[in-house]
Amino acid sequence: MRPIRWLHISDIHMRVSKVWSQDIVLKAMCDVIATQRNEDATPDFVLATGDLAFSGNGKEYKLVERLFGAVSAASGVPKDKIFCIPGNQ
Repeated sequence: MRPIRWLHISDIHMRVSKVWSQDIVLKAMCDVIATQRNEDATPDFVLATGDLAFSGNGKEYKLVERLFGAVSAASGVPKDKIFCIPGNQ
């Protein structure tokens, strides 16, 4: 029996006006996740907690959706195993 592994991402505050700088940081995060996956550290699920969007508008949640696609691809965790526990946004 192997241990349960999870990836925890919190308070990402996606914001349309900060897409360029967010992309740099989030790409680096996904690169690290992919490296860990290649080292046989694939998580069983992802927890995304706290504020996912900066102000809660639809365009920001589209950015969140795009991020979840990148995290899914990098980690090997299907999107239906990404669980959100939202903050106030």
